[in-house]
Amino acid sequence: MNSWNYDSYNPFRSNVIYVTGVEDALNKSNMPNSYNVYFHQDKPIFYRVKVESDGRKYWQEFNYSGSTQFENRPVMTNDLLDLTNRLKAIEDLIFNKSEVNSNESNGQIPLSTESSNAERGSAI
Repeated sequence: MNSWNYDSYNPFRSNVIYVTGVEDALNKSNMPNSYNVYFHQDKPIFYRVKVESDGRKYWQEFNYSGSTQFENRPVMTNDLLDLTNRLKAIEDLIFNKSEVNSNESNGQIPLSTESSNAERGSAI
């Protein structure tokens, strides 16, 4: 067994780059023909820096605000259970009741016996 911890050897990595200002964002090395986004480390601002093929850089500043709406949103367990039950019913129809009824004259596959009987009764 190895005695070293993999998580301490490889710290968490992210593609988020924090800068102290627009000058810091413009001084970062970038590939030609690319956009890069840099977040200000103290303010709710990010900078989009565009680098053209000849090396010229253009930048735009954007403000953003954090949202706590996601944290306070109620969990929709009833809706999830309802969707799960509907999906299971559809799977049952597809995989268990997909035999062609030879008595049907039009050759269509009935989805359930209740609906096909109800349709026959309403058509009479």
